[in-house]
This record gives sequence, C-alpha cells and structure tokens, in this order.
Amino acid sequence: GTLVARDVRLALAWYQQAATNPVPDARQPHAQLALARMIDRGDGVKADPALALRYYKSAAVAGHPEAQNALATYFYEGQLVEKNPAIARKLFIAAAAQGQQDAMANAGVMLFKGEGGAVDLVQAYVWFKLASRLGHAQAPDMAALVEKRLSEAQRKQADAVLAPKT
Repeated sequence: GTLVARDVRLALAWYQQAATNPVPDARQPHAQLALARMIDRGDGVKADPALALRYYKSAAVAGHPEAQNALATYFYEGQLVEKNPAIARKLFIAAAAQGQQDAMANAGVMLFKGEGGAVDLVQAYVWFKLASRLGHAQAPDMAALVEKRLSEAQRKQADAVLAPKT
C-alpha cells in the first residue's frame, strides 16, 4: 500500500474473510476475485489453480465481470474444466455487457469465428468497436477485419447499435 507497509498475508486473510462469509449474501465478489487472483498467482500463498477456480466461479455467479471473464477463459481453454465454448461465449458476453473490455474482445472473437454458437458478424463488430472505445489494444484491428466482411445492411445495423442514445 501507499500509506501502510504492504502485507500480503494480511491482505490474504482479509480477502478470505470477506470472500467466505458464512452468510452467502454477505460474501463480497470483489474479495472473491482478489482472493482467486492471489491463489492463482501464488501471491502470499501456495498457488492452487483449482481453489482459485472455485473463487472465480463464486464471484462470476455473483455477477462480477472480471471474474466472469476469467471463468470464461477457463472454459474456452479447457483448463481445469471441460472445454465448453458455449459457456465461455455466454460468460464473455455477460462480462462484456458490464463493460469489461477484455471480455468484449473475447466475445467478438468467438462471435466472429462462430465458436460456441453461430457466427454473428454484426455483434462481433459491435463488441470490437466498444472495446476499442475503452482502449483495448487489439480491438481496433479486429473491428477493421470484421468491418471488411459486413454487408451494407449489416454495417447499418451495427451503426444503429453503436449510435449514442439520446
């Protein structure tokens, strides 16, 4: 920290307390995500990807977009879980809908390639454009690639979705 000495073990203890509260509604998704990341990286604790996955899942189920993106990656890659592109796509889109820029780009890739569902060039383009607006490094190039494949009608449809709402 900036005002106090960094104490990874103390942080881990606080995150664990907040993430595992015996009252389910009192569990903190932000703490679950932070704890998952610490356990995943072995930051202050022995790395345990399977335990990290449990905390990612808890935070994702609670609607945390960063956790949804992380969990989607597990399903996309088939890491510690059976590979399931349909679940990955659903989770990426859920996180993207909450403004998570990596999830926007990941959803765009899946929609562009038809992974986990049908190809949807309009939605792929929309997610890449939105991720671009948020500063995602690869999204502008991906949007340009998809844009070349859009028909005029599809481009108009995408533009209507991307237009500012008044």
